Amino acid sequence: MNKGQNIIFFCLLILVGAASSQHIQHVNCPFQYLYHFGDGFTDVGNSIHVPSRTPNPAARLPYGRSSPGWPTGRWSDGLNDFDFAATDFGLPHLAPYLNMNTSENYDGVIFSVARSPVLDINFFKSRGIKVPPYAAVPLSAQIRWFKNYFSSAFSSPKERANRMENSFLFLGDIEGNDIGYALTQGKSIEEVQTYVPLITRTQIRVARELIRMGATRLIIPGNAPLGCFPYILTALRSNNSKDYDELGCLKSVNDLSCRKMMIFTSHQKSQSGIP
Repeated sequence: MNKGQNIIFFCLLILVGAASSQHIQHVNCPFQYLYHFGDGFTDVGNSIHVPSRTPNPAARLPYGRSSPGWPTGRWSDGLNDFDFAATDFGLPHLAPYLNMNTSENYDGVIFSVARSPVLDINFFKSRGIKVPPYAAVPLSAQIRWFKNYFSSAFSSPKERANRMENSFLFLGDIEGNDIGYALTQGKSIEEVQTYVPLITRTQIRVARELIRMGATRLIIPGNAPLGCFPYILTALRSNNSKDYDELGCLKSVNDLSCRKMMIFTSHQKSQSGIP
């Protein structure tokens, strides 16, 4: 591992522990800008600006109650995990893409939207799976926003290349929604397992698009153990104690998440270069 990789790895350790390691701030990382695609874990205000006929819960209290005192579109009562991570990076001035002030300079732009899946909405419709009537902007649409932003913000190829060279891009976590929507609406583990290669291929395709645009630092963090999420535990609760692991999480759902990571890793090992 070379010096640059060591620095990036150190910064990623800070990202993982950002919420609990608030003494470490302003690390000298080898990038100046942050861009994130994902869902409500990193949505800093996009979801309340997505047109919807249904009221968005994040637009009312208690969201934002602790900071800044009113709803900002974050799905928390204050800042979210990426707010803390960005501060630790020394890049705290983030903007939601749908509510940017074009006269300001930002340390990063967030394209994440709460409840968003990797796969397109038509995929779910074709399988009789409902997505929330508010927010939920699939990954392909978030990437289109990013391309539009780059085209309008930077007038020349050189400017765009320089910005990409000095940026860190995060792609996820987001795929838990694809799996969670299906499982909580009666789809079997066996059926949802067939979605996993589609999700993985979509993430790889998007990553390659960004690399072809000039991205040199990109991470796909993957999803947290979905079988431990309260909404999954509630929707798929079982009377059989053998369905749960020692932490009380659903083993079958977490095994599904692990299989997704194995497919992703296997695919990457089988590829060489960027087509």
